[in-house]
Amino acid sequence: MISWKKWAGFAALLVLLSACSTKAPTASVEPTEVPTAISEPVSTPEVLPTEVAAADYCVSCHLDKDELVRTAAPVVESESESEGTG
Repeated sequence: MISWKKWAGFAALLVLLSACSTKAPTASVEPTEVPTAISEPVSTPEVLPTEVAAADYCVSCHLDKDELVRTAAPVVESESESEGTG
């Protein structure tokens, strides 16, 4: 007798394979007429320039060496794991 896991795997395989199969179209699509000429002139909206931020705080902070040294975490030297008693 086949176990339930094999039946579940077989069912999953059938579902995956049925998703990959091609289907015949069921309804015919009739082409519609597309207008080629524009009857009214279309006005484009005027684009106004926007203000750009004067300062880029990330770059100015990360490039300031004195500020980086002042806010840096102190270097703590710890004993290597291979050294010492043990």
